[in-house]
Amino acid sequence: MIQTGVFISVTTVTCFFIFVIFIISVIYKYIWHIKYHIYMWRYRPRQLLDIAEKHFVYDVFVAYCVEDSDWVLDSLLPIMEKDENIKLCIHERDFQGGKMIVDNIVQHMENSRKVLVVVSNDFARSKWCQFEMSLAQKLVIDMSIESIVVVLLEDIATVNMSKSLVALLKTTTYIAWNDEEEGGIEFWERLKKSVKREID
Repeated sequence: MIQTGVFISVTTVTCFFIFVIFIISVIYKYIWHIKYHIYMWRYRPRQLLDIAEKHFVYDVFVAYCVEDSDWVLDSLLPIMEKDENIKLCIHERDFQGGKMIVDNIVQHMENSRKVLVVVSNDFARSKWCQFEMSLAQKLVIDMSIESIVVVLLEDIATVNMSKSLVALLKTTTYIAWNDEEEGGIEFWERLKKSVKREID
């Protein structure tokens, strides 16, 4: 009887630990999906003003990974802000210190007329960038921002292609960056036209 009781106790404890490990593994694997859905539940679509009536703090929220900071800060920022007077939201400069990153993303994206997604292989591998991209797609559907503009910095390896990224590239006409193009005149003209205000 004692041995049977011990066997049952050991089996129960073992099964419990296996179950806990399984749950932890599932949570770890889908942590970003879980975070996204919890956040979307927490920030359910509020009663939004018509886009034409909204006051936006920024013209464009720029979603990019830190590895592409040089391109954003040295190429994109001067041309858009200094030359075209288009106000960009850049996380390195505009996010509020001491605030949760996810709160900064949502607040600043909702305060931007458009979202510019700067896609690279590093972007595709970044979970934060995937979150920003998914949020931008949701805000477009909710009609709380005008549109998403996509800049493709390089060809994306198949292994880095998420379902969301595939859907974005298939449904959005992206602007491909070519650093060998003389002066990038055509690229910058297309980008300027894409990020300028649609609703006057």
